Amino acid sequence: FRSFLPGSELSALNRTGGSWQLVSPMMEEVLALALQCCRQTGGAFHPGLLRQLQREGYLRSFEHAATFRPAEASGQAGLLRPDPGGHAAAEPFELDGRMGAVRLAPGSELDLGGIVKGWAADRLAGWLRRRHGFPAGIVNAGGDLSVWQEDEEAPSTVIAIEDPWDTGRDAARLSLKRGAAATSSTLKRRWGEDGSGLHHLIDPLAGRSAASGIVQATVAGAEAAECEAWAKTFCICGLEEGAARMKRGAPGCEAAVITDKRK
Repeated sequence: FRSFLPGSELSALNRTGGSWQLVSPMMEEVLALALQCCRQTGGAFHPGLLRQLQREGYLRSFEHAATFRPAEASGQAGLLRPDPGGHAAAEPFELDGRMGAVRLAPGSELDLGGIVKGWAADRLAGWLRRRHGFPAGIVNAGGDLSVWQEDEEAPSTVIAIEDPWDTGRDAARLSLKRGAAATSSTLKRRWGEDGSGLHHLIDPLAGRSAASGIVQATVAGAEAAECEAWAKTFCICGLEEGAARMKRGAPGCEAAVITDKRK
């Protein structure tokens, strides 16, 4: 699922140029989930933004962030295929579940890094419960959490939400007996020394790093992958629009957000 690995299934899919491509059952499962989240969030969560992310300078894994430069500044703008009109397709791909095949929309290349973390947490938690009968547990996949507790009398799991402005303290605490949570932030994966505000959460309409006023969002709900998509939606759309979309698309979820005003 890594777009940085030339030999990965995802990289191969991104090279198909809009033709139908057979995919593995696991890839099909993740793509179906990504498309569902794209629709539920009204396109705010959008898995077809790899090209736009690359134009912001994110060409390699994040340990190389010191070398990241936007395409215009690095002289590579002509080397990266342009994003037509600067806008992402409404839906980045078509999925044929009967054939196990996918076709990318024109101008779309997929980045599945965010949703795969939540999917992995959900899948592992389900495997531990069903296959091995674990009565309680917590799976943490890089901040995307899946929690379960079968004993109704047992205490809930308390999860601390880090303050992005002061990592030595907690901004809030979340109590979960079962369910999931995910946090997304524009401050963690950030690069550039000129205050340009480049980060990995791309606004699908602008094709650029989002500037919504929300720097961190934590969403709690039933599934970690769903929470991941909605946390990104708040960071991309802002507080009011993010809340309105979540009320329509996932009324059972709850969110805690932190703004660029440090509150």
